[in-house]
Amino acid sequence: MASCYHPIDRLMATLRSRLPGAIDPLIDLEIINVIDEFFRRTNAWRWQTVIGFVEGEQRYDLDVPENTQFVRVMKAIRWGSSVAEAIDDSSGGSSTAQGRGRLTADELHPDGDAEYFPNRTVTQSGTLRYAIFYPDYLSVNLPPTAQDVQHPITIEMAISIDPLQCVPKDDSLACSGLEIPEWMYDTFFRAWVDGVQASMMSQISKPYSNPEAAKYHGRRFRNQMAYHKQEADRGFVYERRSWRFPSGGFITRG
Repeated sequence: MASCYHPIDRLMATLRSRLPGAIDPLIDLEIINVIDEFFRRTNAWRWQTVIGFVEGEQRYDLDVPENTQFVRVMKAIRWGSSVAEAIDDSSGGSSTAQGRGRLTADELHPDGDAEYFPNRTVTQSGTLRYAIFYPDYLSVNLPPTAQDVQHPITIEMAISIDPLQCVPKDDSLACSGLEIPEWMYDTFFRAWVDGVQASMMSQISKPYSNPEAAKYHGRRFRNQMAYHKQEADRGFVYERRSWRFPSGGFITRG
């Protein structure tokens, strides 16, 4: 049955009733902020894509859906029947957990700024390895040969919305470029409601200001993010190991 409304309408209607005096553009903005934080912390939106090698080419753009952003690589990158390891040239070519080339938005300097290394290079060796140059592209340490071109690499990533492409316009977030799978609006509904309430109720001198309620909803939001992160890691299957084989059907493929 075709729906005559956007699934975000339920979210907006609920928040209007719980945030008296809040205007729609402000609610829209906080929804964008909360959804972005939710996806970045939970890895709940997965995207799987295949990158075909080009002979001699070492740099490959990360292919994510329109109006989304790469967050992190979730699983080992498959190359044919082999697994390619992440590598970090700054640690002497290490592929250990401490020396991986994978960079995420959660790696921070002591002053709180995100730690990015745009000029990082990878070590030449006889084994195909890779590094992620957050947030734009992947680089391999060996120029692919004609034989390598026959074996593309498969990447499973966590992605989030691109906040710059989701600026509210007119009176509806549905027209703003926020394109996420519709099932997520129901699955993560409670978390997003609590997140927006926590953010907006913590604001000072507003009709909807309520510091105590903000703390309450903030705890609920964090607890639900922890729950949904574990749920996504387990492939939405109760009482099973954290690994999945084959990949769960909730992973969208490019």
